[in-house]
Amino acid sequence: MEVDFDDGSLSLELSALLGVRRDSCESPPPNAPPQENPRASPPLEKGKRKPTYLVRKEERDELLKQIDSLQRQLAYLEHRVVPVRPIGKDANSDSEGDEGVVKMTEHDPLYKAAIANASLQSAVRMHHVMLANMQSQMSEAIPLHTRIQLGTDMEQRCATLVALKPKKVAIAYQLLRERTRFLDDSKMYSSQDQYISIDGNNCLNSFDITPLPRARSVQHVLEALEFVVQNIDLALADKQGQLTVSESLDQLRPDITHSRYVSRLRECAEQEVQLVIFREYDAEKNVGLVVIDSVDQDPLHPYNPDTRIRRDISQVVLISTSQKQPELVTVQRMDFTVVHKPKMSELMPAFKEVSDSSPVGARLILRTLQDVLNSTV
Repeated sequence: MEVDFDDGSLSLELSALLGVRRDSCESPPPNAPPQENPRASPPLEKGKRKPTYLVRKEERDELLKQIDSLQRQLAYLEHRVVPVRPIGKDANSDSEGDEGVVKMTEHDPLYKAAIANASLQSAVRMHHVMLANMQSQMSEAIPLHTRIQLGTDMEQRCATLVALKPKKVAIAYQLLRERTRFLDDSKMYSSQDQYISIDGNNCLNSFDITPLPRARSVQHVLEALEFVVQNIDLALADKQGQLTVSESLDQLRPDITHSRYVSRLRECAEQEVQLVIFREYDAEKNVGLVVIDSVDQDPLHPYNPDTRIRRDISQVVLISTSQKQPELVTVQRMDFTVVHKPKMSELMPAFKEVSDSSPVGARLILRTLQDVLNSTV
């Protein structure tokens, strides 16, 4: 492609451009007056102050910026849980539904703190969700329970229970200490969950802390607790109106007892409980412990599901002084009770009666202990 240049017009245009450039680059004559730039603002005379209205305008603009920043900080402090949306990060940030959203720029003093706070809240919520999921999965687990299967040989039965005691005591003590790690053991505390398991059994999981300001010592409370445990049949008759017959099956030594309790129910049926009770006192730590667990299988005294409602109890009672108030004696109790669903439909009314009384029965030992302590003070 050929381009036809007009030499005459091109030279005129170049001359005009060079002339303008030459005029602008040439120095003015020495005696010529200085030329004024029409675009330049008039210079201030030496020593003349800036006009007051300009100073006031600059101060006003600066104050407005500070007010805007303080208002955003105040909004954040008043609505910490409201999500923070950085300005300019979302094209729809001014859309409907943004009311209550704190808008900040990355240069705001509290921007990083707001983002960190929102992240922390999200992490805490996720932790609670995970904890709830774990509780759901472990709802039917019984950490206090250790399977107890006895034989027919008397010496072997005794050896089994004696060998089981150290393990039971260690697990029970560790569970209670972990359960109360972040709790104030000088104040009353109680929690309880009751539900139906996959097998149709009625389960009760409870935990409580009971301060005993009138108790003289840990040993005093432990002695009273041992008296209550030895006479649990009387407590059942007194507190729940159930005529109970106790049978000592294996009296191994003072700190281990194996017994069976059969109670007459209002529904013309019977309730059966077979328990092993372990006792321990640590003088060095000044801690008393009573651990109760049910026997799973005993050929000498088998369960009778056709005529009796079976109740399994796994419970630990810890007596110690408060970590926050060393002069205060406290009782920490953890209990897991299972009322087994009967195979016979005729026993369902009795099953409901025992299930409904489980919350009261779980606190039976503690209530009786308080009565004994009040009578001996």
